[in-house]
Formats: sequence, structure tokens, C-alpha cells
Amino acid sequence: MRKGMKQNTIHANRGQALETAIEHTCAIYRSRGLGLIQKIATPMRQTGKTSGESRVWRERSTVDFIGVYKGIPVAFDAKETGIDRYVLAALKAHQADFLADFTRAGGVGFVLASFRHHSAAFALAPSWALACADGLDAASIPIGLLRSATGPLGPFSIAPGSGCVPFDFGPAVESFAEALHAAR
Repeated sequence: MRKGMKQNTIHANRGQALETAIEHTCAIYRSRGLGLIQKIATPMRQTGKTSGESRVWRERSTVDFIGVYKGIPVAFDAKETGIDRYVLAALKAHQADFLADFTRAGGVGFVLASFRHHSAAFALAPSWALACADGLDAASIPIGLLRSATGPLGPFSIAPGSGCVPFDFGPAVESFAEALHAAR
């Protein structure tokens, strides 16, 4: 296998464990009648004639998950980092725009940022994250700030693996919805 192919395989599976854990959380929410949230697949096309050929993205994805939690429309993108900061460039402009539009339309849009080396995760409203980074004049937000920040739009701490729900982001959805309703 060529070196470039191995790197692409590793890149393709980045964040897979996080998404699998979130899908498990969504299955628990569904089985308990709390909501229906599904993973949104990114359309791909095959570049060769045989099944062993590589694939490429057919179009840009919006976000990773969309659905309803306790009657609240929700859309979010899952991002995982192995460093001590959430890098804002991880959320692409078209994804941030989609989440902002989704929130303006009455839903709750956020980023679920997981810090794998800290066993910590946060639900971040994109508007909060961008305002925070502007205030810091930085392209990333340190985990220490996420742990200590408060406000109606987060960040909301999500304890990975708490109880039997791997990433219980439901309370964050409810808090976001209350804050957004109060602001309207």
C-alpha cells in the first residue's frame, strides 16, 4: 500500500469512535421515547469501475446529525480533537452557516466538541464559539476556558460515558432551546 493511501484511510476514520458513541446515545434516546436523531451520510461516488477503487465526496455535507429531541428540532456536527484546544477551522463555513440558519428557523444547532485526551466534551453554539474566539483574537478555544465559561448559550459540558448514555447531550439541547426561546 502506498504511503498516501494509508494516510487517507486514517483520515477517513478520524472521529469514527465519537460518531459511533453518539449513534448509540441516539439509539438510547429513541428506545426511551425521547427523540429521533439520525446520522446524515455524506453522498459519495466511486471513481473507478471496480469496488476496490477509491471514492470521493459527491457534495459537501451539512452536519453529522439531525433530528428531534423532546419535541425540539436539533442539528449538530461532531468534532473530535487530540489537543487541548477546539480549533474553529474544524467547523467549515458552510456547516456554521447551516447551523445558524437551522437555529434561526427555530431549531437548536450546535457543535459537539470532544477532547479525547481529557475525556471531556462540550456542546457549543457556533455563535458563542465565534464570539469567544473573536474576544480572544484567536483561531481556537482552550479547554480550560470551555470548562470555566458560563452563559445562556454555553458551552455546556457533556460527560462522556456518564451513566449508560455515552454522550448525553439532551440536557444541553434543552438548555439551548430555553435560552433561544427567551431571546426571541
